[in-house]
Amino acid sequence: ASHLQPREAPPRLHQRHRPGRLQHLEAPFPEPLRLHVHRASRRAHHNPPGGARFAEECGAEGGSAHRVLHVLGSVLPLLAAAPRLGLPVAVVGPALHAAHPLPPGSPLHPRQHIPAHRPPHVRGRSEAQAHPPDEPGCAQPAPQHPARLGLRPLAHQLPRGAPPLPRPVRQHVPQDQTRCVPVPEGEAAALQRGHLLRQAAALPAAVRGADGPRAPHNGAGARRWLSSRAPAPRVCVVGSGPAGFYTAQHLLKHHDLAQVDIYEKLPVPFGLVRFGVAPDHPEVKNVINTFTQTARSERCAYYGNVAVGRDVTVGELRQAYHAVVLSYGAEDNRILGIPGENLPGVYSARAFVGWYNGLPENRDLNPDLSCETALILGHGNVALDIARILLSPLDLLRKTDITDCSLAALACSKVKRVWLAGRRGPLQVAFTIKELREMINLPGTQPVLNPADFTGLENAVKDAPRPRKRLTELMIKTALQKPGEVAAQAAAARQWGLKFQRSPQEVLPTADGRRARGVRMALTRLEGSGESAKAIPTGDVEELECGLVLSSIGYRSLPLDPAVPFDTQRGIIPNSMGRVEGAPGLYCSGWVKRGPTGVIITTMNDSFDTAQSVLEDLRGGMLDVSVSREGFGAVGSILRSRGVRPVSFSDWEKIDAAEVARGKAAGKPREKIVDPQEMLQLIGH
Repeated sequence: ASHLQPREAPPRLHQRHRPGRLQHLEAPFPEPLRLHVHRASRRAHHNPPGGARFAEECGAEGGSAHRVLHVLGSVLPLLAAAPRLGLPVAVVGPALHAAHPLPPGSPLHPRQHIPAHRPPHVRGRSEAQAHPPDEPGCAQPAPQHPARLGLRPLAHQLPRGAPPLPRPVRQHVPQDQTRCVPVPEGEAAALQRGHLLRQAAALPAAVRGADGPRAPHNGAGARRWLSSRAPAPRVCVVGSGPAGFYTAQHLLKHHDLAQVDIYEKLPVPFGLVRFGVAPDHPEVKNVINTFTQTARSERCAYYGNVAVGRDVTVGELRQAYHAVVLSYGAEDNRILGIPGENLPGVYSARAFVGWYNGLPENRDLNPDLSCETALILGHGNVALDIARILLSPLDLLRKTDITDCSLAALACSKVKRVWLAGRRGPLQVAFTIKELREMINLPGTQPVLNPADFTGLENAVKDAPRPRKRLTELMIKTALQKPGEVAAQAAAARQWGLKFQRSPQEVLPTADGRRARGVRMALTRLEGSGESAKAIPTGDVEELECGLVLSSIGYRSLPLDPAVPFDTQRGIIPNSMGRVEGAPGLYCSGWVKRGPTGVIITTMNDSFDTAQSVLEDLRGGMLDVSVSREGFGAVGSILRSRGVRPVSFSDWEKIDAAEVARGKAAGKPREKIVDPQEMLQLIGH
């Protein structure tokens, strides 16, 4: 490699051909090759036909000068890496030719001398034709495709024990980057440099640098190919539920350099997808596959077993990251605010759902299921989920990922009747038609709906939105079943029904005061219509006997850190399009942003909006990324000083494999581990 000279690429190449690719290379390269690049640039600029002819003479497909430059964009970094790999260019050259063939006669061609016994059209031109006097060193071969020469890949000529050569660098700006998020011209080069960095990560550690691709400000080795590049914004997401993962997914997709760290207080990820979705709805949990792809991205990291607000403060996160997104959801439930709601036998829907779904904090709930009648206060999907779990045949539940302890308790349950009561009427129920249809078709159960509750609703729903119209029509049809259909269901061992315009006033205790025996309900009337109708007490009351009361009136978010603004009345973080009011660089998404409403699709769109606000602030300079932030490098030191040991995503995958293996032995999709300490012991923490 004695002819290698450290030179800078010609200025015209900087200006005219794909900014952000070759001009940032500090690699030495051969003089003849430099002349190839310089002449290609000059001819393509001043004489486009001449540039095309030059490219054709050099053997590029389609006669395009840009093809030559594209090949050189892959060749130069690898030639620069050769000395660090301990390989002579004479060895690297043939291997490069295998990926990007050069024309015969080129100074870098692995076989400059073609055997004389080959036909003339294969041997190429004479030496005089190949090296015209006016352009020394610039080969001019016949316009034959190099692959026709029958040259074999020569990578096998590497010295024994040498590391494998990296794959050629092929740079491009993904179409979705420029289509979905407008990229100013000044950022286009940064995007291309990001692609080059990801290709550099494929090099051996000796070339890449010991710090790896996640430390751009400390990079060594291959990072010295780049004389300058845009800083990589570091973003922290608090919470690994749907809101957190959708926010991270959007940021990674639409910013080519962003690095996202996700913090979760539990050792296991996925939030309500794991702990909130009913066990007999496995199809809803398929979104975990998408979240897993996001977590496995080279620019994303997961840190479980870290409680933000306790193990590390939001202020410390803001010091370590350019942006912090709070997506920790609703960790509490709304209270009834009536006498007797703390009696034994009264449970929140959130705790009950967490119990049968394996949420660690609810594993010891042990609800009393010894009564025959249960009352669920609420008309949402969660209320229907609970009713379905209470009444489902055990054979169906055994095929789900419901926890073993809750399955054993349900096997001993004496609950035969479940009522779902709501303050308003049939036109205001919050559940969807899918969940209602599942309840109606549940084996061994009989729906009990009062036809009087649906009088005159046929006309009222004519102009309603289609989902509301179909839902109401299904309730009317169920309430007005023909006598034959009712007789067929009379043999059903279990019942469920909907009660409207009833508001709880008091949970009634037993004579000894040790547990709940019923609920006093206030009858209501509606003022207004549609979704805005309000329930007004009429003054009449009734008592409903039940031994199990489940409050399903909604979840509630809690303040995370005193430094974060919080609206206690609405239970959300005050924000504008996800930007926390009065706290630049702080964002929120999901339920803590808008309240505990909607389904996973609602959360996805909401999280995308917040991520878009972050991207807009990055482009507009609202977030100063010129100052590098240490990210987990700083947070990790804080956690170590406080004795906190984070759980990585690979650690979670070990827990996941153990759960699946246990479930397979029991004939289930998985058997969830409900004790965090057991999880940590499993991964050696």
